[in-house]
Amino acid sequence: MIRRMTTAHTTSTGYWGHLRTRHDPGATNLFLRAFLPFLCVLLLAGAAAFGWRMRTLDRELDATIAAFLTLAGERLQRDLEIPAEDLDFLAREFASRTALDVSSAATLANLAAARKRYTRLQVLDTSGLELASLADRSGSVQDAGSPREDWSRSNLFAALAALDDGELFISNFELRTDRGKIVEPLEPVVRFARPYADTRGQRAGFIVIELDARETLDALRVANPNGFVELVTTEGYWIKSHDPQLEWGGVLREREHLLFSTRNARAWGVMASSPAGKTRAENGGFWYRTVSAPEAANTAPSWLLLLHVPEDRLRARAAGVAMSLTALVLVAALMAAPFYAWLAHRAFATGKHQAASGS
Repeated sequence: MIRRMTTAHTTSTGYWGHLRTRHDPGATNLFLRAFLPFLCVLLLAGAAAFGWRMRTLDRELDATIAAFLTLAGERLQRDLEIPAEDLDFLAREFASRTALDVSSAATLANLAAARKRYTRLQVLDTSGLELASLADRSGSVQDAGSPREDWSRSNLFAALAALDDGELFISNFELRTDRGKIVEPLEPVVRFARPYADTRGQRAGFIVIELDARETLDALRVANPNGFVELVTTEGYWIKSHDPQLEWGGVLREREHLLFSTRNARAWGVMASSPAGKTRAENGGFWYRTVSAPEAANTAPSWLLLLHVPEDRLRARAAGVAMSLTALVLVAALMAAPFYAWLAHRAFATGKHQAASGS
């Protein structure tokens, strides 16, 4: 028996020969007793490395998305600040005139030429009659003086009539209308308005600016490799979604049942309770921040700007990390196994030899 083991030891062809099944069961037991604890440590180290790597990737993803949402939110806010500043300018201009005249119309025309995204510039008197307007991107202002369209029964004028002097009104994102009907294809707009005074300091009427918001919202479509950028009202309706059929549920009656807040109830519960953060739901992760319009007399509209990373992308990322670490653990185990087999075989052979010598 000793001679057979010695022959096997001396004729073994290199390092890997010690794993052959012809080894004595005693050597195999020694191998398992030594190698299995090492394998357990290796697996624990792999699990710890997986957790560390995922935490690192999560921090990097959080920082990347937070920076993106900050830039996108600042862009949206800048777009909404410009019309508010223009209203202040027009109010100062008109306050120096006893009445709207040709120069007033020229002021509106010059502003319209400078701001290509204004779809409507209006001046209403205190009863809601239109005194002057630039509409439909015509590039010219209708003659000032004789009353035009009557806005006294509109929701817009009801909000304007409640304003104090110098106060600003900003609407939510809405859809452009023409004579009470929504324009097709859909054109998102935001309406800004404020009262203006005459030379005596008395309220003379209201100035209204309608901003074409398509460019503002299209900027949110910038490709993001992490997920989908969406904009949601505080009531839970989509303004901008990766699926256009989900948008404008708060405006279009046929889509009023399409709410982000009901389709993503778990995530919405977290978003509604804090101005910024992240949450995980069954359909993925949501990173969000609140974006507010410039301060206005009415409750200034605000929105949730969010980035939705689908669950399959998050799982694919974790699977990729797991596969990489599994491969490393497997390689380490395969490289260590022959060494432990050699140690076990040597220890067993030495023990056998000592036992034979003692007998």
